[in-house]
Amino acid sequence: PDLLAEEAQSYCASAFTEFVGSDPLTSVLDLFPLLPTESAWADGDVNVVCVAATFDDLKVRQTFRNSHR
Repeated sequence: PDLLAEEAQSYCASAFTEFVGSDPLTSVLDLFPLLPTESAWADGDVNVVCVAATFDDLKVRQTFRNSHR
């Protein structure tokens, strides 16, 4: 599980940079990968979902694509 989490974090950081246009370490957005549970993995669900979100009081009114946030 730790190796999967590391790989997912690396993949999602790269995808974030490409999609948002900024580095996830300096972005105002939060990034986290959603990993399948062990039982889901055993059942063949091997998908990782990369989530970019904001948890401040600002309402999201447009896509994060190329927002450079």
